[in-house]
Amino acid sequence: MAPPTKRKAHSKAVSIKRWSTENFQATTTQPPDSSTSEEEDYSSSEPIKFTEKKILSDIGDLFTLCTQEGNRKYLSTMIYMLLRHLGYSWRETDEILDTTGSTKCETAHKYADLYLNGDFEEFIGEHRGQDESTFRSGEVGARRWVIDDSAPFFSKGRGRSYMISDFLVIHPSSPYFRLSPAEWNQATQRYPKLLEEADIIYEKFSASAAINIGSDLYMDNELILEQFERLFQMLQFKEEYKMHTIEVLVDNARTHTSKEFNVDDFGMKPGTRCPVQSIEYLDPATNQQKTINCYFTDGENKGKSRGLLNIAQNLGLKVPLNCKLQQLKELVSQHPAFQNVTKLEKLGMQYGIQVLYVPKYHCELNPIEGYWCHMKQFVRKHNDQTFNKMVSLIGEARKNFEDRQIYLKLCRRFWKTLMAYNDGQYYLSSKNREH
Repeated sequence: MAPPTKRKAHSKAVSIKRWSTENFQATTTQPPDSSTSEEEDYSSSEPIKFTEKKILSDIGDLFTLCTQEGNRKYLSTMIYMLLRHLGYSWRETDEILDTTGSTKCETAHKYADLYLNGDFEEFIGEHRGQDESTFRSGEVGARRWVIDDSAPFFSKGRGRSYMISDFLVIHPSSPYFRLSPAEWNQATQRYPKLLEEADIIYEKFSASAAINIGSDLYMDNELILEQFERLFQMLQFKEEYKMHTIEVLVDNARTHTSKEFNVDDFGMKPGTRCPVQSIEYLDPATNQQKTINCYFTDGENKGKSRGLLNIAQNLGLKVPLNCKLQQLKELVSQHPAFQNVTKLEKLGMQYGIQVLYVPKYHCELNPIEGYWCHMKQFVRKHNDQTFNKMVSLIGEARKNFEDRQIYLKLCRRFWKTLMAYNDGQYYLSSKNREH
C-alpha cells in the first residue's frame, strides 16, 4: 500500500498543533546556548542532513506535490536557475533535476532563456491550453497597420481573455453537437452528474464550454477530461448518431495526451517516487492481461515503492550491471507495461468511442483549426476591444460559420487531404502542384 503523502501528513500535524493548548501558554525568553548550532535554534527535531543523497527522494515527493498544485515547467525552471546561481555545474544540475523528476537540464535551460531573454507571454502561454481557442479583448491584430495616427491607444492583445473549448461534427445534421430537450432528459436520467454545477461554463444541452481566463481555471488536463466525459455520456443519446461508429479526432496538445504515468515519474531504487499502485498491461506473448505491483506487500520494505530497477527485473528485463537511471528508463520504456495509452483514450474506451490523434504539424487534417481561424477573423473584424462585445461576437461568429456552411468546405478539404496522403502524395508532389 502506498504510504500517506507528505501533504496529508503535514496537514494532520498542522491540525493537531492548531488545536493544541500549547499555543496559548506563555513562554519565557532565555538566551540561546552558544554551544548549539544555527540549525538547532530553528528545529526541535533531529538536524536535517541536506547533503545526504536519500533526501533527493523526499525532494522528488515534494516536487510531485508542487506539480499537482502548480506547473511543472515553472518549478523546473526555478530549480534550474537556483542551482546554476549557486554554482552547480551542468552535469550536477542535470543529475539533480533528473533524480527529483523535473525536466531535463537542456529543456529547463530553454525555458530559462525564454523567461529571461524571450517573450514572457510565450513562456506562460503553454500552460494556458490551446491558443487557437483563446480570445483576447484587446486584440487588434487584423487592423494594427491601418489604424489612424490620431486614434486612441490600442493594447497588444493583453486584455481580459475568454477561452472556448468546442467540438466540430462531420455530420449532415449540424456542425455542432447539441441534444434536444427530450434527448437531454434521457441523458440526465442515465447520468445525473450532467446536472451538477461544473467549474466551467457549458452551453445548454451541449458539451461546448468556455472559461474566463484569470478568474476561472485554465483548460488543464483535468478539465479537458471532464468535458470529454460529458461529451461521451451525451453522444449515445443523439438520435441522428444512432448506428454510427463514433471517432473523436484531437490534436497532440499536452492537455489531450497526458498519461496516468510515465517512465520519468519513477525513481530507481526502493522507497523512491512512484505514481501508481500497480501497472496493468497486455502481454503480447500470451495475449493476456497482466498486473505488476509497484509497492512491496511484505518483507522489510513492506509499504515502500519497488523502484524502477526492481520493476524491470520483475518484468523479466535483462538489466546491465551498474546500469544508470537514464539507461534503465530507455530499457523499460520499450516494454508493453510502459507503452500505456493516454487518459483520454482510456476514457473513450469506457464509452466505446475511439480517440484518434492528428499527427503533429498537420492542421489540414483537423477541421476545427479552420473553425478557430474563422472565429478569430470574425471577432477581430468587428470588435471594439471591450470584453463584453468580444463575448457576444463569439456567439455571432458561430452562427455565421454555420450559416455560410464553411464547415462543408473544411470537411471536404479534410477528406481530400486524407485520401491524398493515403495515395502516397505530399505537398511537393507534381500532382498537388497542378491543383
